[in-house]
Amino acid sequence: MEWNKKYKEMGSRNKKTGRLNYYVVTRTHKHGNESFKCSCPATTYRPYLTACKHIKRLKEKLLLPWKNLEKPNRVRILTYNINK
Repeated sequence: MEWNKKYKEMGSRNKKTGRLNYYVVTRTHKHGNESFKCSCPATTYRPYLTACKHIKRLKEKLLLPWKNLEKPNRVRILTYNINK
């Protein structure tokens, strides 16, 4: 089974214009092997780089267990100061 999925990752802010850069990270899955490719200039200037910071951030986001689940019930714990 083979599939591709594209994600949009936020980069750093441009110093001249103040705008944020966005890069496309492509996730390719081929027969159980996953590979990532980013459109940022870091991967073109440094081909020895295995994963740029955008790929690392995306992997962190995808590994979160509550990403695909419903929001867990949040319990609020109130603490009181007894010694007044």
